Amino acid sequence: MGQHVCTICGYLYDPERGDVDNGIPPGTPFSDLPGDWASPVCGAGKSAFEVANRGPSEQESTDEGGPARLRLTTYSDEDQTLVLTCTVEPHEHVAGWEIARLDEILLAGGLDDGRVVKAVRVIFPDEASARQEMRPLLKVGIRVEYMDEEGEFARLR
Repeated sequence: MGQHVCTICGYLYDPERGDVDNGIPPGTPFSDLPGDWASPVCGAGKSAFEVANRGPSEQESTDEGGPARLRLTTYSDEDQTLVLTCTVEPHEHVAGWEIARLDEILLAGGLDDGRVVKAVRVIFPDEASARQEMRPLLKVGIRVEYMDEEGEFARLR
């Protein structure tokens, strides 16, 4: 079973892992994915994927360099916002290619599947990690938030 990579966002579909967050069990070959399945990162359809030529040691990285740290949580139809979460250790950082992909989505004003994107929010579990990563995200217009002690979203500017 071969891996496939999204040419839009770099998401790597690994059949051995499936896409359990979206109802695709481990062991599902790419060819058996439903026709309406899309990249959980950018929403691109199956036609945006190509066969990945990566060895086992590179499964968590993209060709652009560095592992993906951002994870798509939801898309809000109401305010046309992509919401992503990010957990990084003090020595880790959001990869530059991830920020560039989100910048491209914002500049294009939407996803390949036709959904309009007016804003992108990245939510961190704590203030320290949000502050560690905020500069490059804010620079391209991405909202940076974290969960405060009361469990409420706090926004960094």
